[in-house]
Amino acid sequence: MIHVHREIGTGAAMACLRERTSRMLVLLAVIVTLSLADLLMTLIYLRSMGMSESNPIAAWLIVTTGSWRVLVAYKALTVLICVSLLYRLRSHIEGEIAAWCAAIILAGLAIVWNQYADIDAASLPAQVAISSDSF
Repeated sequence: MIHVHREIGTGAAMACLRERTSRMLVLLAVIVTLSLADLLMTLIYLRSMGMSESNPIAAWLIVTTGSWRVLVAYKALTVLICVSLLYRLRSHIEGEIAAWCAAIILAGLAIVWNQYADIDAASLPAQVAISSDSF
């Protein structure tokens, strides 16, 4: 009888693990998609309005290089590292919690981008910008 419970418990645990893995893959796809959207909006606003970059490392890269390619490489590298770590933790509850947190933060950022789009461009400070010549 105990042996049967172990098999049932193991089956349930495996099903739970498969479900978590499936959720994690969806969350990782959401993270990548929202990160790409953030990058696109950043490039559009940096080029068109001279928006200031709030990430101090990205802002330093922009000021130092003036290149959108360096910014893309930096953001791609950070997303790659994040997604790789979360993928390695896909079978652990801590990994799923971290993935949910990342997805929620990026969804919040998408909301901020939506609100930002409604702001009059004339009222934005032009502190850090990538010139259109570098595109």
